[in-house]
Amino acid sequence: MEGFVQLIMKAVPLGFALTALAGCVAPSPLEGPLSPGDQPDSGPPVCPECDQNAGCARTDEGVTCTCRDGWVGDGHVCTDIDECAQGTDACDRQHSLCVNTAGGYTCACSAGWALGADGVTCVVAFSALQVAAGEFSTCAVKIDGTVACWGANSAGQSSPPAGTFQQVSIGCNDLAYTHTCGLRTDGTIACWGGNQYGESTPPSGTFSQVGAGYAGTCGLRTNGSVTCWGQDFPGNTKVPSEMFEQLAVGCFHVCGLRKGGGVVCWGMNDSGQTKPPSGAFQQLSAGDQYTCGVRTDGSVACWGENDQGQASPPAGAFQRVSAGHEHTCGVRVDGTVACWGYNYSGQATPPAGIFLQVAVGAFHTCGVRPDHSLICWGSDAEGESSPPSGVFQQLSEGFWGYICGVREDQTLVCWGDLQGNCPAPPSGEFQQLAAGAWQACGVRTDGALICWGDDEAAEPPSGSFAQVTVGYDHTCGLRTDGTIACWGYNGSGESTPPAGTFQQVSAGGDAENDYWYGHTCAIRPDGSVACWGNNRYGQASPPSDTFQQVSAGGTHTCGVRTDGTIACWGHPLYGDSLPPSGSFKQVVAGDAGTCGLRADDTVVCWGPLSDRTPPSGQFRQVVVGRPDGDSSACGLRMDGTIVCWGAEAR
Repeated sequence: MEGFVQLIMKAVPLGFALTALAGCVAPSPLEGPLSPGDQPDSGPPVCPECDQNAGCARTDEGVTCTCRDGWVGDGHVCTDIDECAQGTDACDRQHSLCVNTAGGYTCACSAGWALGADGVTCVVAFSALQVAAGEFSTCAVKIDGTVACWGANSAGQSSPPAGTFQQVSIGCNDLAYTHTCGLRTDGTIACWGGNQYGESTPPSGTFSQVGAGYAGTCGLRTNGSVTCWGQDFPGNTKVPSEMFEQLAVGCFHVCGLRKGGGVVCWGMNDSGQTKPPSGAFQQLSAGDQYTCGVRTDGSVACWGENDQGQASPPAGAFQRVSAGHEHTCGVRVDGTVACWGYNYSGQATPPAGIFLQVAVGAFHTCGVRPDHSLICWGSDAEGESSPPSGVFQQLSEGFWGYICGVREDQTLVCWGDLQGNCPAPPSGEFQQLAAGAWQACGVRTDGALICWGDDEAAEPPSGSFAQVTVGYDHTCGLRTDGTIACWGYNGSGESTPPAGTFQQVSAGGDAENDYWYGHTCAIRPDGSVACWGNNRYGQASPPSDTFQQVSAGGTHTCGVRTDGTIACWGHPLYGDSLPPSGSFKQVVAGDAGTCGLRADDTVVCWGPLSDRTPPSGQFRQVVVGRPDGDSSACGLRMDGTIVCWGAEAR
């Protein structure tokens, strides 16, 4: 069998996403005039006769009113110019739509595209060479050869290792044991995710293709022989001793394409999926309990289970076919996509346009266009149809898998769940953000603080801030003068900071039997740590060391000492307070798991996250969520891309 938030605007027809809000034509004041309502040092407004969207200039002869850019009229009355209707906008006509706004317009890019730095040109949001769709996750080989995965990540199946690849394949297990394998550019195979039966432990040697099944994996070696490993039920790893040109690995069966075009299959045959028809084929794809192939004349033939019409292909000539759970899609010779079978989530309703490749999962489908842009359709229950885009400079993960990031252009994007909803972040430019259980907050580039989420949560104070931190039910901000302001729940004194100045602050806490346990810790200029709030487990009793960074979790706290080692204090039940040795740059304490960024920029986790191995490679930042139960973590790679792992990873 072959994973950011999408904002849809009413004015944009279905199929187009407003990927950025860019004031392409911003109102600009005239040289030297006063606008209506502007006042000199004293006295009433000087230009009341001008329209509010006009500038004015006073001379000895009187007042001259002139409409601002984006408006037209005599200055006394100004009317908005509809640049979109007039065709005077600069939007990319090939991949975007123009949306009129007051005094200007915005450009809305179609799905798979994002606005470039100029605010009017659409660029490919995600460039892929090959895509693979699983049950609730998706992976793609990017233009640079690295692999990106999104969607469900319960077994680490969406946490690929570093390195360059030429092909990727996702297994069809349930969410608990799914695994993914990739063929590296040097021909070796790497697998990640579930490994209950050794399915993620590939043999050595060089291969030309890899395919992941239910709990088994097969690889086509460069000499044409096939090697399979993992679960052998019911005989899918019992490979015939002959040479093949291509493999098709399903859930419980495998098919191979011989050199002359003949097909041989092995494994489970309860629906006839291993009994191919005669004739010559040029490409194969194995689904759940059926198989499809493109014959040498371009027609498609399918065999096996057909209860949803997944094995009843339409007439016509195809380049390639992809079989999934209960639906199938194929790329015709003209590049268009045709799908057939189960279509409850729209997975068998492809978009218009030309495609190079299509990958069918259980309830969603993804395709790669000729420009290497990627588009997915169908179910998006686990984010499997939402490929990531953009480069980020900072991340924050709150409770229950709600994640927010500051993009390279300092705009915000959030995804996941925040108490039953996924509120969109505000527009504008931000320098730092933090997500909690009920709210997320961000510090704008001008130092102003703004929060979103639960309307009943307390509003932040005014003033200029350098940092914000959000706990379970309280929030604290570090002002630019070094003092701390906190607001929200204060049942344990977590919102009553001590006097003095600080360098960094972290708000923690969790809920137990509907009672909130919150605490806060902060680092003073001399490196000492002060904590306040609930101290039931000693989480607010820091050691007398000097620290460079501190992180307050649910019932424990960790800090990076000035010598780079980590100290933790508080609840010892889950092992979160037992950090590894070594030198670190950052530590993040969650409710059920803790992670640290080592001095060499690699990530290590302990506590309940110790069995969720973080991906390899170097990172700039790591964040840990704090859901009820198993924890999750995300890392910001050096190139600004994001990878997540753990139970709630998105």
